[in-house]
Amino acid sequence: MSIYLEKAKELGKLILESDAAKNMGDAAAIYDADKEAVEQFEAYKVCFQAFQKKLEANELSEETYKDESAKLNEMADKLKEYPAIAGIISAENEFNAFVSDIMDVLRVTIMGQTGNGCGGGSGCGGCGSGCHSNQ
Repeated sequence: MSIYLEKAKELGKLILESDAAKNMGDAAAIYDADKEAVEQFEAYKVCFQAFQKKLEANELSEETYKDESAKLNEMADKLKEYPAIAGIISAENEFNAFVSDIMDVLRVTIMGQTGNGCGGGSGCGGCGSGCHSNQ
């Protein structure tokens, strides 16, 4: 294996050992243990998938589309009331932001950009350039 692949594998392991990854694993375990939250989320997924199929088949009138969208939004809002679901969403967002920051640093390093040449993405936490373009 080349040194580049070895370093990529090493970085992947470091990411999996990060606090963000551990928090996501902990949140997933809490979610998995909350049977009511799991059942409610599964019910939401079934409704969402049925909605998507109808949408793809062009089987929804404008009124039905609005009604079913409202129902899905209401279900999603109720899901967020479950601490286990809110926790996993928060942990996933934290992990995704962490990985995005790493990808931004890789992209800036590979492209040879410095300063504010990064394009001002939302994940500037690891950049260190001081441009604060995401603020």
